[in-house]
Amino acid sequence: MAGGGPYLLYGPTGSGKTEVYLQACAAMLERGLGTIVLVPEIALAPQTVGRVRARFGDRVAILHSGLTDAERRAVGVVLLVLGMGVCLTALRAHHPSFLSAIVPSAASSLIGSEAAAAPASSIAASERASPGAPVSPTPGPRRPPGPSPTGGRTQTYLVTLYGGRDNTPPGSAEIAYPKVHKQAGGTGTFRDPVTFATDKTELAIGTIVYYPYLKRYFVMEDECVECHQDWVGHGPDGGPRFAHIDLWAGGSTNAGITDCENALTRSGPVVVNPSANLPVDTTPLYDGHRCYQPA
Repeated sequence: MAGGGPYLLYGPTGSGKTEVYLQACAAMLERGLGTIVLVPEIALAPQTVGRVRARFGDRVAILHSGLTDAERRAVGVVLLVLGMGVCLTALRAHHPSFLSAIVPSAASSLIGSEAAAAPASSIAASERASPGAPVSPTPGPRRPPGPSPTGGRTQTYLVTLYGGRDNTPPGSAEIAYPKVHKQAGGTGTFRDPVTFATDKTELAIGTIVYYPYLKRYFVMEDECVECHQDWVGHGPDGGPRFAHIDLWAGGSTNAGITDCENALTRSGPVVVNPSANLPVDTTPLYDGHRCYQPA
């Protein structure tokens, strides 16, 4: 990369691409420069944030759309950008001193395949070549809520799942704030929403949401440590004010439920205080053998 120019690193999942990115970051730091790491899909954020922080510690600054202008001015020699919509903003602010914008994602998720590991100055120049081009809003948390045809307001959340295997205490269905249920549960209808957890200052206890991806209603009845950290501080996925909810996947304690939770984790639109007549699928998210497959 000494000569500059764009590079595309292609390889299957698990082939070591992220390690190449991290070594490239380290090489830039040794030269007294900085790096920008873009995570275009918010579902990749937890594992990427963990690996980058494990390697570079408190030299990492995280940037995402939920930060205020003052918070965005935090300085770090490794800038971890969550969401493609804020990438160009980061490059405009930092590209004079940051050599590389490194994108840890599959080629299909990139701004363009040739931008996979492009110098920041190259991407900034690309932007200047298209004056007036619209910049897409950031796809991950936290997009400002807007009006919704489904009632209430719709905004993007990181949506994770938990169940009996990884509840506290393990093997139980205990919840911190019983509201509709005495224990975690629900079928997903408006009258019987499924339990979900988050920080109670983000969504109040008893708040009902609708998640179109899973076609069911959920009610805030439990606490989520990572959601709290993401909302009030610098959590494992981002923050502060990083929107994150954790949905109850069922009471199973076998290993399959963990795989199911991971398979269904993603960022997406969530309707807060929805209307009561939205389409519902009450198929269990995990029935002890099979994971729900969204249509």
